[in-house]
Formats: sequence, C-alpha cells, structure tokens
Amino acid sequence: MSRSQRHKILANALPDASREVFLRTFYLDKGGVFLRLVQEKIEGLCRGYPFGTWQCVTLSNGGAFVYPVGEPGLAHDVDRRHLAELEPDQLGLVGSLFALSELSRMTRNEFYGDQYLLLYHYVNDMNQAETIMRFLD
Repeated sequence: MSRSQRHKILANALPDASREVFLRTFYLDKGGVFLRLVQEKIEGLCRGYPFGTWQCVTLSNGGAFVYPVGEPGLAHDVDRRHLAELEPDQLGLVGSLFALSELSRMTRNEFYGDQYLLLYHYVNDMNQAETIMRFLD
C-alpha cells in the first residue's frame, strides 16, 4: 500500500492538565523514566537546549509522543556527520522514539515496542522523515 493509499495519521496536542493521565496511558508506570530518556537524547543532540514544559501529543493510530515547548535546536548526530536545525516537535519525535526503544529493551515489555511502531509509522509518513531518522542512531 502506497503512502497516498493509507489514511494520514493525525496528531492532537493535549492541554497541560492531561499530562499525568497521558503519561500513565502511553508509558504505564515509566512516565518519569520516559521523559528523562527523551530529555537526555535531546540534550545529546543539542547541547544546552533550553527546556521548558512538555507538550503531549496523541496520534490517530494510537501512538503518542512528547516534545519540549520552545525554540528550534541545532542538532548534531553522535558522529558529527549530520547537522540540522530541528523544530521542537522533531526533537521530541527523535527523543520519544529513542526513549521507547530504551524502555522496550529495559523492561522487555512488548507494549513499548508496539508504541515505538505506531510512532515510527507517523514519522515515516512525514516529509521530514529522513532528517528525523538520521538522528536516531
């Protein structure tokens, strides 16, 4: 099935008051660990990134992610081969995919792997997919 034949996955930003329920729903009892892993990944890409609050986003396919509300960040990959200015939602997508991968590995709970795949499908349909995926390694 081609991209044009699939239904577009829609994103819905949640109000701040929904954050605790969001974290429990999408990250079970590991919401705090998830946020820490996302932040660590973003800090590794963008040294000194000014974190503020987290925006929580649900996807129409059942996935979810978070991103820091703020300015774009200049991201370097680990090997310093790639450099790009990433918008906060793009930084959050990289961080969320990384965090879900780590939670899946740490807990051996398929739930996190399933959430990773839902988020991956959303990213894969984006125009910026190649740029975002470049920063996952």
